[in-house]
Amino acid sequence: MTGDVLTLGPDELMERARQMLSATGLHAIPVVDQDQALGMVTLADCQGRDPDDALGEIMAGPPVLIDFEESVAHAAELMRSNYVHHLIVTEGDRRTVVGLLSSYDLLAMLVE
Repeated sequence: MTGDVLTLGPDELMERARQMLSATGLHAIPVVDQDQALGMVTLADCQGRDPDDALGEIMAGPPVLIDFEESVAHAAELMRSNYVHHLIVTEGDRRTVVGLLSSYDLLAMLVE
């Protein structure tokens, strides 16, 4: 899981998301408003889009969330059943973002 996750707001522009993804090597960034997860924008979402599109217009949502205390098996099942490669990790009220879990993270756990 990636902690200290980078987030963007729904009014921020697609070009900002593309720049952040390129600079960090990440493949997805949660879109949040007042610390509440609204959706996710991925590198694939940025391809061929107008750089001035607001993230709230292009993000995938509602987001697939997983509580910090859930099992790895549950995370894998959520990814499989929702056809996603990233889960927004939450704690407490199930909407406050504390991390991001990718399918790569799950594979890394398997080989460790």
